[in-house]
Amino acid sequence: MDLLLAGTGGSRGWPEPGCPCASCAIAAAAPRAPFELLDAGTRVPCATTELAGGGALLALDAVAPTTAYAVVLLADADLGLLARLRTSGAVGPGTDVVAVGLTHRHRPEELARLADCGVRVVPDGARLQAAEPLPAAPRRTLVLGGARSGKSAEAERRLLGEPRVVYVATAAPRPGDAEWADRVSLHQQRRPAGWATVETLDLEPLLADADGAPLLVDCLSLWLTGVVDEAGAWEGEHLDRVEQRCADLVAAWRETRRRVVAVSSEVGSGVVPATRSGRLFRDLLGALNARVAAESERVVQVVAGRVSVL
Repeated sequence: MDLLLAGTGGSRGWPEPGCPCASCAIAAAAPRAPFELLDAGTRVPCATTELAGGGALLALDAVAPTTAYAVVLLADADLGLLARLRTSGAVGPGTDVVAVGLTHRHRPEELARLADCGVRVVPDGARLQAAEPLPAAPRRTLVLGGARSGKSAEAERRLLGEPRVVYVATAAPRPGDAEWADRVSLHQQRRPAGWATVETLDLEPLLADADGAPLLVDCLSLWLTGVVDEAGAWEGEHLDRVEQRCADLVAAWRETRRRVVAVSSEVGSGVVPATRSGRLFRDLLGALNARVAAESERVVQVVAGRVSVL
């Protein structure tokens, strides 16, 4: 199989004609024509498979209905659809998944995330061959950001293409705090229905489980809060206990064979805290973030919803 992707954009291309948005302005440097697939100069009609639960798949070269496709053209970079395809077996380890139908709904820098989800982003004129290898997803990813930066949502997007995910919530219950309960509820509502949730501070056993589903840990800053609480270290005492827990976590992170995405707050860029305990936490978290980042294949920072790879 040797096919040509003459166009990888949406029905109006990208940038869209006459559109003044920032995404189209940036995309003008590398425009994408409307989607078109050619074989020896002849347009190829892609097979469309309707999926249970909605959605459609553009697919090529299916060996049999029960066999994974050799190539999948993933319309609109829909990672939720990709997760369903992996669950059904239509996408397997050898499937070449390529994003098409890209439009100004996708910021250019967001396309880098697709590679971490096992999806190739190719320019117009790329040739598709079934032997094309899949990009290897990073095993360990750390997502940093400030308050309301979008860091949790970014971490979740990096695992949306997985058929199963274990969401590890490290926040301790806060009885009687309605505002906190609302925050937790918003996080729960946007998670895919098939994700499992575990509430714990004991991250090491989860990281040691090589056969488990990918982990999303949200977040290390709340994990550290719980560890300092348990050690009674807010006034600077028993810091050796906190250090041992941090060292154990970093060691487990280094040794894990499980895919994991962890979220952590970046608290060192603002005003110096007025209290001793606030300064202590800032310093402990900054050091923990640096140690986890040093053992990670991918580290990204989210600022005002925009993602930068560090």
